[in-house]
Amino acid sequence: DYTVKTLDDGSVVYEIRDFTLPVLSEKDLSLARLEGKTQLKLEEIMGMVMEHARWLSSQFAKTEVKDAYFSVPPWFGPGERKDLFSIAKLAGFNPQGFVSENTGAATYYAVNRGKDAKNETVVFYNVGAQSTKASIFRFETAVDAKNQSTESFKMLSEAWDEEAGGYSIDNCLARHYATEFSKKFALPPIADNVKVMRRLVREANKLKEVLTANKEASMIVEEVFDGKDFSKKYSREDFEAICKADIEKSVATIGVALERAGL
Repeated sequence: DYTVKTLDDGSVVYEIRDFTLPVLSEKDLSLARLEGKTQLKLEEIMGMVMEHARWLSSQFAKTEVKDAYFSVPPWFGPGERKDLFSIAKLAGFNPQGFVSENTGAATYYAVNRGKDAKNETVVFYNVGAQSTKASIFRFETAVDAKNQSTESFKMLSEAWDEEAGGYSIDNCLARHYATEFSKKFALPPIADNVKVMRRLVREANKLKEVLTANKEASMIVEEVFDGKDFSKKYSREDFEAICKADIEKSVATIGVALERAGL
């Protein structure tokens, strides 16, 4: 339970009430920095989350994990990276650097291309829950006088949309379902009912996954609103037509990246 407060110096803190932090043991995690403290900054809260992640990583690796290289969204500027650096230090990490997510994927791809790989240009299209990133890389292999091959790659361009991701498509399906429900039972619109829409978005996500392998599927939800159940069948074509704008918004990042690369 918390409230958000703005202090006199303009900084934002979270006022914590009835705060307890579960710990594995005093040896594993010191609580000294939290003793008697009820106001925490976002960096401190995120630091706790990352500290727990570091502990889990250390347990899995059976050795202490300290050094870390972070992948970040391409729109992260110096301010966001500085904040992440502070969070990582609070968590006990030794940050080694930051790289965009697609650059990290391109590095992995380059390492595994093989000695006989041809020069190529590759688009990395990365659709997450909240956003889409598209990056274009050029991969080249050079052979020196000693017949030793050297792999190199460079980014030609990058584009992104911070609001075009899987969630926007789930939300699109959920809103269509909500509209059809209201029509069926002659009820007022329910799309602004947060509690109802959370359920529908979860069900829409399941429907979307089923439609990747099946031509049609039904979205069945019990007691959607006012005690009424509702079922609606969707074909893959229905889904693509209903959410066309959201899907194209995500795919459009590829076109922007190609234009920026002059390809």
